[in-house]
Amino acid sequence: MNEGTRDMEELVRRWGALDERIRKDTEDRDRLGWAITRSMQEDGATALDHPTHVVELATKNEWDRSKLHPLRELIPPEVLAKGYTPEHEETVVVAESWNMQQVKTWVKYGNRVQAIIEGAAKPKPPVLAIRPKEPK
Repeated sequence: MNEGTRDMEELVRRWGALDERIRKDTEDRDRLGWAITRSMQEDGATALDHPTHVVELATKNEWDRSKLHPLRELIPPEVLAKGYTPEHEETVVVAESWNMQQVKTWVKYGNRVQAIIEGAAKPKPPVLAIRPKEPK
């Protein structure tokens, strides 16, 4: 075996060892993240005051838009137009769409509207964000 082959074998061996450490560190980081997420959820927290890191827990919803159809009869047409586009034909059929930023403001139209909107929510898993604080 020549010197170049031994050098290459050593580089590959070191690469493999580093790759394994990264895999283990990633698993450890993920476990810690889940523990932090569970703890924050149990406390109802969306942010933590930490001296060196910004810690935020964000939750978002997907929406079952088919459950929003009753809103078309409950919301005034001029308000509905801001958050809903009915199916229409351009050069192809364009499916109806709901602007959830607008739709979520319609809860002010009463309990029935609020129940429909809340019933359409499909919560996604929370997303934990941890990043170092900017130095002052």
